Amino acid sequence: MVIGDIINTDLDRNDANAPNLCDPLQLETIRRTGSFHAAAKELKMSYRAIWMRIRTSEESIGKPLVVREGNGSRLTEYAERLMTRFENLQASILRHADEGYRDLLSDHLTCSGDR
Repeated sequence: MVIGDIINTDLDRNDANAPNLCDPLQLETIRRTGSFHAAAKELKMSYRAIWMRIRTSEESIGKPLVVREGNGSRLTEYAERLMTRFENLQASILRHADEGYRDLLSDHLTCSGDR
């Protein structure tokens, strides 16, 4: 199973056949706020919508992502590992994009300097 099987990307949201899974922003917001209600409010979603996305994701992968704790909620150890992998992937993509941009810019400067 790969991270894309669990977390929808922005591209998936346009696919009517894509399952209604949670995305990294929803998990990160629950992690930061410690609450489904606070996360839903911040993301301008209903409590039911965010809860259903988490539940659908959990059922799809067969593992819990969020657990209730006292008056709030927290990510499970599995969801924390998932988020760490996603954050590492995201940082790697940004590094490569920055390097690619610098390469393009340096190619342009080299070419225009040769004229």
